[in-house]
Amino acid sequence: MQKHDQMKELAARFLFNQADLQGIVRKENRCVIGGAATVSDLAESAVMQEYFPAFRPFLRLVSSTPIRNMATVAGNFVNASPIGDLTIMFLALDAQLVLSDGHTAREIPLRQFYKGYKVLEKAPRRISRPSGLNCLPRLPASTLKK
Repeated sequence: MQKHDQMKELAARFLFNQADLQGIVRKENRCVIGGAATVSDLAESAVMQEYFPAFRPFLRLVSSTPIRNMATVAGNFVNASPIGDLTIMFLALDAQLVLSDGHTAREIPLRQFYKGYKVLEKAPRRISRPSGLNCLPRLPASTLKK
């Protein structure tokens, strides 16, 4: 566990099953992805398949099936690994994030979320969730490379 000494005294707050953090929908010209959406959710999403058809084959290259079934988009972002498979894709797509503490929220570009190695533009108890990707015309399959 990273930052064990800082985290051991914090109350755990499980977000995986929160309905408002799940799902992938199109709202106007944006693909809105809940922070608890898993890698498998991305791969199976009709919205993502329509606008980003190269995602599904690419996501098969991301970890093993059990991990894809549990790994969330927000978790991938907050882990802040420079080799995060989802992070680099969403950075390339100029994704936006919503940072919320349950009372207030603010939206920032994903590229501004990272201030350095494992240093985030986020208060400790704030939840991050993608707020949207612009739904672009279909991207050719050769656009994404691993």
